[in-house]
Amino acid sequence: MSSLGTIHSAFRRFALDAAGNMALTAALTLPVLGGAGLVAMEVSHMLSRKTQMQEIADGAAIHAARELRLGNATAEVIVAVARNHVEGAAAGRGLSLTFEGIVSADKKSITVNLTSDESLGLASSLGLVAPAVTVSSGAKVMGGAPVCSVILNASDKSSLYLEKSARLEAPQCSVYSNSKHTAAIGSKESATVKAAFICSAGGYEGASASYQPVPETDCPAFPDPLASRPAPSVGACDPAKQNLNVTGTGVYLTPGTYCGGLTISANTDVTLQPGVYVIKDGPLVLEKNVKFQGTGVGLYFTGSLAGMNLKKETSISLTAPKSGPMAGLLIYQDRSTPKDNEVFEISSDDAGTLLGTIYLPRGHLYLGGDKPVAQKSAYTIVVANKVRASAGPTLVLNSDYAASDVPVPNGLGPLSGNVRLQ
Repeated sequence: MSSLGTIHSAFRRFALDAAGNMALTAALTLPVLGGAGLVAMEVSHMLSRKTQMQEIADGAAIHAARELRLGNATAEVIVAVARNHVEGAAAGRGLSLTFEGIVSADKKSITVNLTSDESLGLASSLGLVAPAVTVSSGAKVMGGAPVCSVILNASDKSSLYLEKSARLEAPQCSVYSNSKHTAAIGSKESATVKAAFICSAGGYEGASASYQPVPETDCPAFPDPLASRPAPSVGACDPAKQNLNVTGTGVYLTPGTYCGGLTISANTDVTLQPGVYVIKDGPLVLEKNVKFQGTGVGLYFTGSLAGMNLKKETSISLTAPKSGPMAGLLIYQDRSTPKDNEVFEISSDDAGTLLGTIYLPRGHLYLGGDKPVAQKSAYTIVVANKVRASAGPTLVLNSDYAASDVPVPNGLGPLSGNVRLQ
């Protein structure tokens, strides 16, 4: 057989091998001939193109699968999202691709198929015909419901823990625990956890009847959806707001940096003007018979001892900002806080409106009252290092996102990012 015939035969074997690995080995072991070199170059080029196509298909599947979280998203819209991603990524790499997107009947997964019919370059002079390169990628939504709570702690027991008659109710959204401990989620006595979906990276303890539904275990960890969210700026300490102890009725507070913490004394009625309140190097404390309210308010905690104690016999009504650095964030703890598990306690008898997202990446949310919390809010989302409830509170995580114009942070609620490749 001639040298050209040998080369042609080797390339035909590549076309029949979808992965191309055996063909690459064959091409590289051919005699050192001018034509063989061209074929080896083409094989390498096609393998590189296949890798690029797979990256594009994976990205398109992930982007489109996130749209599956939206209850009103149609299959056509979901496929369009995937197609737009492919077209943009392909243009950026100089590729011409044929796209196919398929959404499953239950709208929980999407498959993206890509084909490239790019012609050969140098080896075409030898009369060789390039095989079509095809890739496929599928992505699916975990849980099938918007995410309204993520417990970030990765290893501890009882990172989500309820005891006595405490309850967590998230009827239309999902609750995730990232701890790999065999008892990452715990329920003791008559405490209950109810959600559309409960998922633990480790396990759970307590009677199965304490959970509705019973938690799924060994789930993949849910990455911190707010990890890239920029923190608001912290201004200089205002002498008028340092170690402040507020008393009286009809008191209005203004945004700014409250160094040394902020205490609202007993029998005080406070309204917060819209904006960001930085609580620095000290706690926010509400004493007995305090009324604490504000619309468009973000509370940012930073520095040592920057926790929160909202005591019993208080009334709280807070709504997060609609815009600005804390848009959608009601409570935000500095990620670089020195102390892990700083306590943020809500034991109020009247905390029905906590509209927005509570983000405590190093904090411990503790509920110690006897009344429902956040039940009047259109939505409440909790992302915290740990959550614990004792006595008789009910933490209600509503998910009526359309009923409020307070934005939901990306990666949570209807745009939850817990999507993975199949």
